[in-house]
Amino acid sequence: MIDDETAARFDGIDRQLADARRRFDSLDQRLDAVDQRFDAVDRRFDAADDRFGRLEAFIREESAATRHHFDVVSDGLRAEIRLIAEGHAVLAGNVASLAARQDATEARLGSLEDGQRGHERRLKRLERK
Repeated sequence: MIDDETAARFDGIDRQLADARRRFDSLDQRLDAVDQRFDAVDRRFDAADDRFGRLEAFIREESAATRHHFDVVSDGLRAEIRLIAEGHAVLAGNVASLAARQDATEARLGSLEDGQRGHERRLKRLERK
């Protein structure tokens, strides 16, 4: 049999163990809550990863569509610029032709003016006589 002092010591140890069990139970509950919070954070990270994955796919698709659109527009611009360059070349040729014709016209006009002056001199001579 156990004497009173030993029984009191065992009771003290039992109380300490019961207190330790309560503290461990409390700690277990808190750790369970932390685990649940980590699970929630993991789910949020998974959702964010999914959204980023969809966003990356969307960006790739839009990038390809934008690139295609740019290629189409640039091809059209090249064709239009080529037409403008050809038109400019034709206009330059026309201007050169017009300049040559203008020079010829001015030369003929000068010749006509010289002839007119000659006729006017002859007419004045005739009028004086």
